[in-house]
Amino acid sequence: MGPRSLFIYYKVESAWAEQLRERVQSMQRLLRQQHPTLDAQMLVRVDAHPHQTWMEVYQHPEGIGPIIQRAIDQAALAIRAESCGQLGPRHIEVFTPCV
Repeated sequence: MGPRSLFIYYKVESAWAEQLRERVQSMQRLLRQQHPTLDAQMLVRVDAHPHQTWMEVYQHPEGIGPIIQRAIDQAALAIRAESCGQLGPRHIEVFTPCV
């Protein structure tokens, strides 16, 4: 099994998207400062749904291990996303390269 990558998706109330985007981007900057080789992306699904679906993608050359995953989880709790537009829980998917 190769390095683990995290894909975290959740719904966002469109009216709160700007405020929440700033919080998530700030969280990702902080995570990259703490873990300099961490790659963190933020994507938005392109569809006609009334709410937005966001995806955070985290990759690391050595894979996302328990220490980095715990840091991501704690950072997500700290930004209190549900107070500014996150609808429902964060869904975490873990993938590794096909070999």
